[in-house]
This record gives sequence, C-alpha cells and structure tokens, in this order.
Amino acid sequence: KTIELTATEWKLFELLVMKSPSVVSRSEIHEHIWPDQEHDSGLLNVHLHGLRKSLDKPFAYPLIKTRVGMGIELSDED
Repeated sequence: KTIELTATEWKLFELLVMKSPSVVSRSEIHEHIWPDQEHDSGLLNVHLHGLRKSLDKPFAYPLIKTRVGMGIELSDED
C-alpha cells in the first residue's frame, strides 16, 4: 500500500525511525523539524495526527505511541 506523507510528516517519521525503539521527547521533535521556531505543541499535534492517520488508521494496530510525560515512540509492541 502506498502511503503519502507531507514533508513535515516525513521528517517526523524519519526521526521516530532513527530513534526507534527509544522515546523521542516533544522538544527533540521540535528541534529536529523546526529548529528556528518557538515550540508550538498545537503545530506538532496537527502533524502527529496526520502521521497517525497515514500510518496507524489503515492498519490493524498503531505504530505511533504517546508515552505520557516522556514523548513519542515508534513501536510494534504494546
């Protein structure tokens, strides 16, 4: 199945893959994607939603997991 991602979603996915199976903090994600901008959690949430829509929704189980108080991880484990 072909999965289409925006440029920002691709950067986010790429970072999660490179760091997997580690949890990536939201601040690290911001620094990777928007190094010269103030942190905006709403903007990150929009792109996370788009990435989840492309990677998680069409399949049997989600790969993108939010670890409360820690960050985001890409994992095929529960």
